Amino acid sequence: MSGWIYFGFTVVLFLVFIGIIIHYYNPKNKEKVEKPKYRIFDEDDK
Repeated sequence: MSGWIYFGFTVVLFLVFIGIIIHYYNPKNKEKVEKPKYRIFDEDDK
């Protein structure tokens, strides 16, 4: 019985991982995903 629980948990984690990959490489989300990466280079005039 516990083997099936581990298997199910593994499958759920794998599906979450695949969902993250699809979200990151989706062309519609590219600007939203890439923007924070370059925010450090923006000049802050306070």
